[in-house]
Amino acid sequence: MAGKCLILSLMAAVVLADGPTPAYKTDPNTTKYCSFWLDNDGSTSCKSAVDDYVVGDFADFLRWTAQSYCIEALNEPRPTTTKPPTSSQSPTTTTKPNNGITTPTPTQPGMVDNCNKFHYISTGNTCDQITSYNHISQEDFAAWNPNVGKQCSGMWANAYACVGVIGGTATTTSSTPTQPTGNGVSTPTPTQPGMVTNCNKFHYIWSGNTCDQITSYNQISQHDFATWNTNIGEQCTGMWAEAYACVGVIGGSTPTQPGNGIETPQPTQPHMVKNCNKFHYIYKDNTCGQITSFNHISQDDFATWNPDIGEQCTGIWADAYACVGVTS
Repeated sequence: MAGKCLILSLMAAVVLADGPTPAYKTDPNTTKYCSFWLDNDGSTSCKSAVDDYVVGDFADFLRWTAQSYCIEALNEPRPTTTKPPTSSQSPTTTTKPNNGITTPTPTQPGMVDNCNKFHYISTGNTCDQITSYNHISQEDFAAWNPNVGKQCSGMWANAYACVGVIGGTATTTSSTPTQPTGNGVSTPTPTQPGMVTNCNKFHYIWSGNTCDQITSYNQISQHDFATWNTNIGEQCTGMWAEAYACVGVIGGSTPTQPGNGIETPQPTQPHMVKNCNKFHYIYKDNTCGQITSFNHISQDDFATWNPDIGEQCTGIWADAYACVGVTS
């Protein structure tokens, strides 16, 4: 702007040219709407040109000018500015496939397309945590998320996994069940050695799982668990990781039924009373205080119903049932 004014101030004479054609050199950026030109050979300043020729304002003059200077522009639209966007559109985080279910992203690679329930996998999550929380089997979890796999070796963190499908059945399956003879139940593999043949409910054992976790989750006794998976044993010393265990059988549990008509699980505390109707499984390191508090009974009653335990709790057996309630 200052340069243009300096050039104008050094010029000495003004020559007017009527019409749209300039007599001198013009700036290529001059408005295309120019309708009258000032041909200045050096006699006037920028301010004088604006005042003498009644240009609308100085900004217009500078916008129109060159060396032949535009001093009128008919029908020129006023300049406008385009405001840049102040924010960018957020990336899409959900998709809606043909099944009509809104699917969050990102997802596990190879996830089935009929999923209707999702679980976000955070760093450090394990398959056991996810399947337990969602009450599904590892077999289904691996079938609905094939890249995760039966051994949970391909699970991605910071991505969604499928934990439920339309109709409750996966569109594909990666399991390899076998059909045991006679009972008609499909059995996943591999299984615990010595597992009974009448099993109808299975639990996948992950590395680090304990018998206590499995029996508590499935609401079964350690005695039943060891009976249905004979190699595991009452002390839980023979349980295989990365294999299925039996946690339910056709016809239910295998308790004994003494003369009082109450089904009694095995094994029991030595010399336990015969009229017991409520039982508590004693794990290693359980204390009498824990058991009596949990069952809302006194130590005196506990020792009376289980004589070998004693008032001082010196004779309690681990990995056996104790009586915590009796018939009147």
